Amino acid sequence: PQNTFPDALRWTPDSSGVIYRSSRSNMSNFWLQPIDGSEPKQLTNFTQDSPIYCEWSRDGKFLSCVRGVLMRDVVLFSALQ
Repeated sequence: PQNTFPDALRWTPDSSGVIYRSSRSNMSNFWLQPIDGSEPKQLTNFTQDSPIYCEWSRDGKFLSCVRGVLMRDVVLFSALQ
């Protein structure tokens, strides 16, 4: 799908699908794409603090997410002695 972040791809614990992060309407959420070709299913419905990373629990019952706001600043130091 468009607006998908490849750094967040994860197989489901049973290998029946792939979890991916996709941005729609300026907000990212995690989606499940079953490998049987059926329609993707939205797993999260965050409205603020976009998810950055996810991982399954060891038993495969829970999906944990790291959310936050990415801030990028550039600072130029010159004339350092």
